[in-house]
Amino acid sequence: MQTPKLLALTVVSAVMLAAGGPVIVQAASTPPPAVAKHALLISVDGAHAIDLALYVRNNPGSHLAQLGQRAITYTNARQPLLGDSTPGLLSLATGGSGAGAGVIYSPFYDRDLSPPGSDCSTRGSVYYVDEKWVKDMKREDSGGGIDPGKLPRDASKSCTPVYPHQLMRVNTVFEVVKGAGRRTAWIDQHDMYNDLLNGPSGKGLDDSRALERKGVPQTLEGFMGQDARRLEMLLKQIRGFDSTGTQRVGVPAVFGMGFISFGAAQKSQGYKDGDATPSEALKKTLDFVDNSIGRIVAELKSSKRYDSTLIVLTAKHGQSPIDVKQRRVIDRNVIRNAVNSVAPGLLAHGSLDAIGLVYLKDRSRTSEVVAALRAKAGEAGILKIYSGEQLELLLPRQDSRTPDILIQPVLGAFYTDNADGDAARELLAEHGGMIDEDTNVPLLVSFPGARGTINRAPVQVSQVAPTILAALGLDPNALRAVQMEGTPLLPGFRAKR
Repeated sequence: MQTPKLLALTVVSAVMLAAGGPVIVQAASTPPPAVAKHALLISVDGAHAIDLALYVRNNPGSHLAQLGQRAITYTNARQPLLGDSTPGLLSLATGGSGAGAGVIYSPFYDRDLSPPGSDCSTRGSVYYVDEKWVKDMKREDSGGGIDPGKLPRDASKSCTPVYPHQLMRVNTVFEVVKGAGRRTAWIDQHDMYNDLLNGPSGKGLDDSRALERKGVPQTLEGFMGQDARRLEMLLKQIRGFDSTGTQRVGVPAVFGMGFISFGAAQKSQGYKDGDATPSEALKKTLDFVDNSIGRIVAELKSSKRYDSTLIVLTAKHGQSPIDVKQRRVIDRNVIRNAVNSVAPGLLAHGSLDAIGLVYLKDRSRTSEVVAALRAKAGEAGILKIYSGEQLELLLPRQDSRTPDILIQPVLGAFYTDNADGDAARELLAEHGGMIDEDTNVPLLVSFPGARGTINRAPVQVSQVAPTILAALGLDPNALRAVQMEGTPLLPGFRAKR
């Protein structure tokens, strides 16, 4: 058998069955020949597919446009529900949905865990996968990482603290790659995110760096400066060093980072109109991302690794609304009070942003709470309520982390505390829901030999993980979520001998 040439990924022509249906190519059970030595994953948090499309159209000489000329761009890519950063990151890393991974949102409520610092005599606790449970969220180094004293506890494991990776029910692409003897790395904004990527083993990342978002001035300049420091870490890794630049360890086989400044600009500055025309702040951050992509590509070329690297540019989630005229901020107490009107203290927990996850202390009262919420639908900006069998279609009802009720607000509506306060008035967008603007993210997959094609097929970003493994010559079915959910490779890829 002839040794496969690197980067022999080719566009697959549409194949039709005699019956007229398309052939769906699932992840191969036998590892395909390797077509890349490295896979670089980049998330521009908050970005939509339309943001990438408009930037490339308006800036044909940009680095993003050039990268798109050796890529497949999927214009109809969506994040598996829900449209939050935590399940979004996990879908990219596991090849499955948040429901399969075991983390559907942040925060969520787990009926089996016990509160932080408790003796586990009571059950039921909120779990935050963000900055709240690091040692010091006002420091860029998180004060030294995750604080075990702030974590919920597991009575079934001697009442010990539950770290994020212990929430995971499936493995990650980082674990698979590391298990194959190759190096892994990730750079993001929270230590809690990075620990999730370690997977159930707790050992998926060789090089884990998080710069805490709230550890810098909460301004566009502060966020862009922090993103610039993340970029410098990534460039060090491309040069073969660790993220500190002090040890030569070799280039990771799978690595990447998340940019946060674009999402911050969406929340504070927004768009000019419903056509997603960027404000000056958004354009500034996109120019910064574009320049960063240029530096990444230049570094790959300088180190002669560009022709052996698969580059994936996407987003953990989008943000809504794009049209700030549709923005509607609703006080969370509208939902809380409606629930507790059925019985005082009935609400165990409510995760309320651009979506509503409602957990009840008495689940037998669910239908009454649904009726109370529907009576407040106008005031609460409710588009649809999911419970019972309708909820079961989305999430496993018997799971200890599944809410009793799921609320999807109308486009532009999101919930917050102190809706009349300065912080709420300045917040122009949020994420977490199931609508198009929360879930339709950019997805550009670049590799030598690609011809700058557009693919409008409906895909999910969970297909990125098995595609990365296939490109690296590893078995996509090594991912448990791929086996569970039957996640296929992204259309347009096959290994050519």
